[in-house]
Amino acid sequence: MAPPKTTISQPQDSYVAISNLLASSSAALCSRLCTHPLDTLKTRIQVSNSSQGLIPTFVELVRARSLYRGLPIALALSVPGLSVYLTTYDIAKHRLSRQFHSFGTDTVQNHMMSGMIAEVCSGLFWTPMEILKSKQQVENMSSGVYSTSAGAGKSVPSSIASNASSSLSPPTSSVASTTQSTIPKYTSTWSLARQIYKHEGLLGFYRGYFITLGVFV
Repeated sequence: MAPPKTTISQPQDSYVAISNLLASSSAALCSRLCTHPLDTLKTRIQVSNSSQGLIPTFVELVRARSLYRGLPIALALSVPGLSVYLTTYDIAKHRLSRQFHSFGTDTVQNHMMSGMIAEVCSGLFWTPMEILKSKQQVENMSSGVYSTSAGAGKSVPSSIASNASSSLSPPTSSVASTTQSTIPKYTSTWSLARQIYKHEGLLGFYRGYFITLGVFV
C-alpha cells in the first residue's frame, strides 16, 4: 500500500490578516513621520495668499516649531486608514475573484473594483484626518495668508475667518495692524474636534468626503 499523503497546513486567513495589518500599520507610521513636515509645508504654501517662497516658508515653520503640527491626529487616523485600505483591497480582490470568475485575480477589472471598495472604506478615516490636520497646520499663519475657522470645511480669507472664529476661540486683545489676522494660539486636537462637532455635528468631520472619493477612486 502506498503511504498516506500528508497535507501541508496553510497559514490561516486570520494570521495573514493580522500580518497584513501589522505591516501596513508600520508602513503608515514610518511614512507619516518622514513626510509630515513636507505635508505641512505643502499645506501652508497652498493656502497662502502671499508670494512667500518655499525656503522662507520652511524657515518660518522651523522657527515656530510647526513642522509637525497636526501629527498626532495624522498618526491616530492614517495608520488605521492605510491598514483598512490595504486589508480591504486584499480581501475584496480575493472575494471578487471567487464570486465572479470573469474577474480573475490580477485583471484590470478586479484591481479597479477592489481599489474603489478599499477607498470608500478607508475614506472614513482619511477625511476626518485631513480636516483636523489641515486646520492645525495653517493656524497662526502670518499676514497676507488664508486662515481657517474651526467650523469651516475650507480655507477662507483671513478677514472673514477672523469674524467666524470669534465664536469658536477665546476673546483676545485687539491688534493695531489691520493687515494681520492670526489664530492666537495652537488649538489642541480634542478642542478642535469638539468645536467642529458642536457647530456641525458628526457630518462636520466628513465635509468633502464624496469629492475626495471622486478624486482618489
